[in-house]
Order: sequence, then C-alpha cells, then structure tokens
Amino acid sequence: MSLSEMKNEFCREVTLKLNEPLAGSAPYTLYYIYVSWPKKLWGSRAMDSESLPPSIPEWLAHQNATRGKTILRLASRPECTTNKTNIFIYPGGHHYAHVPPHKVAAVLEDHFSGSPNPTYVQPPRTTPQIFICTHGRYDKCCAKFGQNVFQKFREEIGQRRLPFDLWESSHLGGHRFSSTGLIFPLWHMYGRMTPDQVPTILDCLLKYQVYAPAYRGCFELEPIAQTIEACAQQYAYEQGGAYQAEFLQTDSPNPSHVRAQVRLNPRQGNPGGTHELTIHLVAKTFDGPLSCTDLENPKNPPRTRWVLDKIEV
Repeated sequence: MSLSEMKNEFCREVTLKLNEPLAGSAPYTLYYIYVSWPKKLWGSRAMDSESLPPSIPEWLAHQNATRGKTILRLASRPECTTNKTNIFIYPGGHHYAHVPPHKVAAVLEDHFSGSPNPTYVQPPRTTPQIFICTHGRYDKCCAKFGQNVFQKFREEIGQRRLPFDLWESSHLGGHRFSSTGLIFPLWHMYGRMTPDQVPTILDCLLKYQVYAPAYRGCFELEPIAQTIEACAQQYAYEQGGAYQAEFLQTDSPNPSHVRAQVRLNPRQGNPGGTHELTIHLVAKTFDGPLSCTDLENPKNPPRTRWVLDKIEV
C-alpha cells in the first residue's frame, strides 16, 4: 500500500488489512494505576493534561526507575473534578478516594512504601472495572472507534443493570488496534472491538471467560508468554468454556520458533474438562503504521511479532 493510499485512512484499518495479530500486543507491566481526571482537560499525552500536578509524572518516573514497570493512566466520568480524585491500583484493586490532586503523588508513594494513608483508603475493588480508550487527542482512531464502543458499553451495562464499573480511559497503547479496552481484576486487554461485539464481551465477563475474537492478552505477562496465553484462550473460547491457562514448559527449537505446553484448567462452574495443548509460535515481520501520524510521515522500522503457527491437542 502506497503512502498516498494510506493518508486518508485510519491506522486501525491499515493494520487490519495487513493482518497484524491481536494476540500478544498488550503492553506488559507490573503495576497499573488509574487517577480520575476530567476528560476535557486531557492533553495529547496524559501526563501533560491541564492542571495535573507535575509531582505525578515526577513520581511515576521515580517509580519506574526504582520499583519496576508501572503504567499510570487517567480515567474519566462526568462527575470527575479537579478538586478530588480517585486512585485505583492493581494488582489488588486498591482504592483511594477524595484525594486532593496535590497529594496524589504522596498517596501513591505511601502505598508503595507499605504505609497507606488511612485518610483516603477505601475497601478494595471487587466489582470488575472496565476502561475504554477514548483519547482522541492522542490518536484519531481512539475517538472514531473508541467513543462508539464506550457508548455501547454504557448502554448495555445500564439497561442490563450489570455489576460493572465503567470508565473512559486515556491512551492504553496500541491505538492501531482501536478500539481498545482493559478489564480488571482479570488484567485482560481487548482490541478492535466493535459496538456489536459488546453484548457478547459482557456475557463472557459474567462467566470470567475470555472473548477471544478481540483478545489482545493478559498484560501481567511478558510478550511471548502473553501470546501463548492468548492463543490458548482462543482454543478455550472455541470449546465454549472459561479456562485458566497453566504454563507447563516452553522451549525454542530455533530463534524463529517457540513451542509451549499449556494446560487449560476449567474455572469454577465450567463443566468442561482439562485440556493440554502444545502451541507453536513463529516470528513474523510487520511494517504497518503504529499510529495515524505514521500515515502522513512513516518513521517506524518493521517490527517482529510472534504469531500462531499451530496448536496440537
């Protein structure tokens, strides 16, 4: 596809035509944090948002340097203000409420130092939380595709009175896979979601089942393990049940081939039996855009991704 042909498209559409897989595309991290902030104040990058205290990105840089990979994103709902914020921290579903913005960095530091500030502590989150990227100032795909999917989630959750906590999210990573979203406490990330898929995604969530057609992976896992788990969940979805993947053994016969043995254990309430799989991945190169900006000025080198070759049962 030529540059002139790509200019009027969205990076999501170009990536879809190139068949770049969803599996294994979720950004790996140790800790995931959300801070509530009015969407109207979001900047093109979350940490550059209007009125956001500079102490927050400063703390985040320190956290990444000292405690390991940490992602911090902004979440919004109509009731959000700049006077008080909510903080959600995973793993653990920790919740701090009514935090003045200038104290967010201190509350985060106290939490990770093992001395949470009791002034703001709330009971841990037990209700599944859904975050859908609608960060149009970051990439136009997030606005075009994300907003419609978020609206469908809101309608379905409201009409069906489902026990889920829904938020709009700043950029999640991989806007070429818009619309993107993630679900806690499962650490599941989705991509290329469409409004018509939303009811089924929610049905799967009620059963703790992965909706495989839009599944990017479990972002608690590093890339190769994430791809293996996502392929195993694709097989599980085809079996019609909810399963937890257990890694048994992984080896690499050569640099472009990974072989993994995985056991799928049925989750509680799933009548299906255990499945043992051997999953074969091969390395493949993709050269499509990472963002809509790349459609005007391509600058990213080809990237190597692990893709499914075959599954042996």
